[in-house]
Amino acid sequence: MLCARAYATPDLSEVCKEPSQHSARQKPKLENSATPFEPAVSFSLQRHAERRQQGIPTVTYLAGPSGLGSHAFATWVASVGRSYVRCDVPDATQFLHTWLTEILQRYDVPLLVAEAAAPLLREAPGPLLQRLRQGATLEHSLLWARIGEHDPALASFGALLVRTEPTEPRELAELLVQALAGKSPWTLLRLVCPLIPRHTAPALLLVHSAADGSDGLLQLARLASRLVEEWPEFCVALASDASLEPLAECRDKTLLREGHVQVRSLDPSGIKTLLSQRGAQLPEATVARLAKDGVDRELLELCTQAARGARSEAERFLFARLQSLPWALGHFKLNGMPGFTFGGKQAEVDLLAQELRIAVEIDGYYHFQGHDPYRRDRRKDFELQHRGYLVLRFLEQDIVARLEEILSQLHAAVLWRQEQRLKANNRGGEP
Repeated sequence: MLCARAYATPDLSEVCKEPSQHSARQKPKLENSATPFEPAVSFSLQRHAERRQQGIPTVTYLAGPSGLGSHAFATWVASVGRSYVRCDVPDATQFLHTWLTEILQRYDVPLLVAEAAAPLLREAPGPLLQRLRQGATLEHSLLWARIGEHDPALASFGALLVRTEPTEPRELAELLVQALAGKSPWTLLRLVCPLIPRHTAPALLLVHSAADGSDGLLQLARLASRLVEEWPEFCVALASDASLEPLAECRDKTLLREGHVQVRSLDPSGIKTLLSQRGAQLPEATVARLAKDGVDRELLELCTQAARGARSEAERFLFARLQSLPWALGHFKLNGMPGFTFGGKQAEVDLLAQELRIAVEIDGYYHFQGHDPYRRDRRKDFELQHRGYLVLRFLEQDIVARLEEILSQLHAAVLWRQEQRLKANNRGGEP
């Protein structure tokens, strides 16, 4: 199962109840949200958000190239200040683990528990949390018993969470899921959802390909519909290039039909027409690859700008292209910081996939002006490799001219790194 995280800004548009200044951890402003998308898609996504505010179960169904649909949803989520998790397999337990990890990264959940329990005991949240964390004392047990008299679910979840030793969000999420392994995964969802400020919880993006068949689409639709039936305010989207027609009539299909949003891609003739209008030309192989993966007007405009030869435009286009591909969405950051000093300042990488440890550098004319730039690049490559990064360097003029070759290499690198991580996780170690 592939899951990816994106990072959020403070909520801007869903008229949400703001989290307290203590319980919501500050998140960095999401940079380089790539290209905009069709106004009709944006309007539909906002309309769906309003339905959720009204308590109407809603699944956004992004019909069309799944990469473009995923990118449109990720861009919209960032614009309204939220994060999201992505799942490609309809496994409720795995989804819950990934979603809960994001919750634990974004919020101080033990403090949220204390804030929920404080009015029940007529105490201040801060001092109450300190008392709840004192360990297995008689007073500690009596406190949870008093909370349980008012809210048994809050007491059972809070006792489990607060007594857990401080650990990484991913590990803590796994402990919580394992602790409730004998119960339905929906039990943990019901315990956590009431604690999270309304309309700010991480959204869910499900991605399906027609190659996976109609059964795969139906299973993802069932997961999506179950989630929104359990919690109507849950923001869930399903991006797929498959047709709904083969699916039997059922509640799941009805929800997808009601949430239908068409995501359109240009065909080869449409691409060439727009290029002609701009007085631009692209290699036939590049046009074919753009049409194969799906391309909208904004992404094509970035491509034509990159073809004119500016290195910064080549970086922007490649980043936007990767953000619109299901296998790359959410992995790469433009001008990412790997976390070490180089040349007297923080090192910066053109495109950085930090979790997968992939560094992509795009070399323009400056890199070939003499011996010193060459030596500097080799030193930087060593520093990245020393820290476990796979370093890929591409010529700026090849980003458009050899797009097929570059995307194939990047796809292979992502798959290889994912396989390495899976093997390492199975061994219980680092990749």
